[in-house]
Amino acid sequence: MINLENKTFVVTGEFIGYKPRAKLEELISSLGGKCAKSVSKSTFALLTNDSTSGTKKNQDAIKHGVQIMSEDEFNEMVGK
Repeated sequence: MINLENKTFVVTGEFIGYKPRAKLEELISSLGGKCAKSVSKSTFALLTNDSTSGTKKNQDAIKHGVQIMSEDEFNEMVGK
């Protein structure tokens, strides 16, 4: 699996393979990444299964040019 050191993720919404969602946050931490509650310009990616949502997190990701990543894309990135 990949090392996520120095990468900050914001996790929002529901995920099929990570119930409860805290399991996804634990995986990110175990790979060296960090989880934040809100999107900023230093966020590596917003993890969501609804990239078209009008939520503030999605709007902030677009505003800051932050990658919006689905569960499948995240799993592919980490080799899961």
